[in-house]
Amino acid sequence: MTKLSGKILVGLAIITLVFHVQCSSRKEDCPGNEPRVTLKEHYPPGKYVMTYDQKMTQQVKSQGQNANISSSTLMTIHLDVNKPGADGCKTAILRYKRIEANINGIVIDTDDPPVKPKKKATGFPSIHAPQSQSSSPKKLLDSIFREFINARITIRLTPDDEIAKIEGSDVLWDRLAKKLPHQAQQMVSEFKKTMGDKMTMDMFSATKGMLPSKAVGVKAVWHPTITKDLPFMGKASYEAECELLDLRDTSNGKLAVVAFTSKITEDDITNKNISNMGVAIFVSDMELQHTGEFQIDVDTGIMKRFTMQQNGTVEMDASPSGGKKVTMTTKLNNSITYTVEYRK
Repeated sequence: MTKLSGKILVGLAIITLVFHVQCSSRKEDCPGNEPRVTLKEHYPPGKYVMTYDQKMTQQVKSQGQNANISSSTLMTIHLDVNKPGADGCKTAILRYKRIEANINGIVIDTDDPPVKPKKKATGFPSIHAPQSQSSSPKKLLDSIFREFINARITIRLTPDDEIAKIEGSDVLWDRLAKKLPHQAQQMVSEFKKTMGDKMTMDMFSATKGMLPSKAVGVKAVWHPTITKDLPFMGKASYEAECELLDLRDTSNGKLAVVAFTSKITEDDITNKNISNMGVAIFVSDMELQHTGEFQIDVDTGIMKRFTMQQNGTVEMDASPSGGKKVTMTTKLNNSITYTVEYRK
């Protein structure tokens, strides 16, 4: 595996960590003003088109040298939710229809056939990587994303729209492991833990952990505890602060607008010692601040929009086998926008 490939895999790990960390300043809990509504996330039968748009910059400092890494990811996901059966349960089929990624100028676009540049409106500098780009890291990324595109993920929902079973994501990583170099097997195994069926569950119910347990009104404040599986670091448990900003009247009913903030540090993770491709890594310092907002349809329970801004610093001490310790400090600036379009 080339050094560039290794850096890209590390970059993917950081991107994954960002994707899994979702929602603390401290206001007192408050039920808010009248009228009050119950916020529950649901998936009525029908077709959904989901768009995930992420832009991130990383400033990496190590041994007196600085490096800047920019990345963009745009995903289009289709979800078909069937009508409930006799037992009240529903089956949903999730498919990744397109993934575009740009990591420091290495551009991958899984659209097939390729979209002509004049039809593209995603803000990426180019659709396809120039021939002069290194084929090894591009091929690695393309292999990963193509597996997602080929996947058919089945989700079984209870009558209350809780996830009972997911199939398809773990198999995806098993197929991918057979295609990658031996040195990448440990990383693929870790990705499977956090980007397999568990990731699908987290993405499918992105805001469930942040919704209040009781009816709330405008200016209501609550403090959910969020528990997430992070790549290589085990579980993270931390507190978020959520506030109902508005109950907007729309042509389809009321739309709840919820703001959230949170902070995650190295003390919130269960595993600070990481082993990655023969290198022992210790997370010595970490502080990630998050602010964001999500909008949920009060009547249907459909989460319509999710936005998050993340800023912070991660410091890691790497000790290669037989080598001296190297400290790497990464400053992150990340934005995520996730939208859902529902079609009956």
